[in-house]
Amino acid sequence: MRSDIKMIGVAIGTAVLVLGCVSIAGAEPGGSAGPADSKANAANGKAAPATGSGGSLAVGSSGLSEAVLTPIAPCRIVDTRVAGGRVTSARGFQISGSSGFAAQGGQSAGCGIPAGATAVSANVVAVSEVKSGYLQAYPHGQAVPNASILNYGLSDIANGLTLAVTPGTGPGLDVSASAATQVVIDVTGYYQQQITADINSDGTFSSRTSRALVVTHNAGSGFYTVYTDTTLTNCSVSVSLRSRGAYAVAYTANNTVVVATWTLSATAVPVTNDENFGLIVAC
Repeated sequence: MRSDIKMIGVAIGTAVLVLGCVSIAGAEPGGSAGPADSKANAANGKAAPATGSGGSLAVGSSGLSEAVLTPIAPCRIVDTRVAGGRVTSARGFQISGSSGFAAQGGQSAGCGIPAGATAVSANVVAVSEVKSGYLQAYPHGQAVPNASILNYGLSDIANGLTLAVTPGTGPGLDVSASAATQVVIDVTGYYQQQITADINSDGTFSSRTSRALVVTHNAGSGFYTVYTDTTLTNCSVSVSLRSRGAYAVAYTANNTVVVATWTLSATAVPVTNDENFGLIVAC
């Protein structure tokens, strides 16, 4: 068995995306990715679509721009050798949820990817190829891009990638192959929008990400309840007030954030007061 390993670290905001290329000869996925084999693809009668820089797939308008990466222990979500057989035409694979993954050869209960995930970091492996070809992968139900994520010959090939996915618990990722191959996908993290909102003193949203659902407020009470799309266990909350001399406290309860705002009287007595504020929830 031969192994050549190259690792490239690319800073993305406060996270580091690692693009890994591992070349092996053998039956088990370990990965390998060299330059696109244009001769091999020409022999197949197909031209390989253009690949992005470093093998990274552009995510377009997937919401990644306001998303944060949550790393997870490597988890197998697809293994067509176990179930499903070689990929040829486009096939949809489930990414989120807690059941249904055995049918695609993945860990039976899934990998803990939330339904709101807009992208995943993953190692994608082509195994037991019939002949040279290329893989394409894209959010389920979207148009096939003019780009490949992986070019393979007659040995196992792997790439570390960031892949945009369709949110939800149904099929999230479509994969197609120009030449029949087994496919293995191990996820190492997921991207999800942050929960942020700017809230007016009257209890209406000035702006928000889609994960902040509803805000309730009784006029003059100084209390606001912001409902989100997830249970906020182990999440931290930050509130920024828009007025000088105003104060606030916030705490989480189930899937809500409760915010109380007030000012001080001339004698330093707290007085409930409705205020404009910004909210950030980090999980």
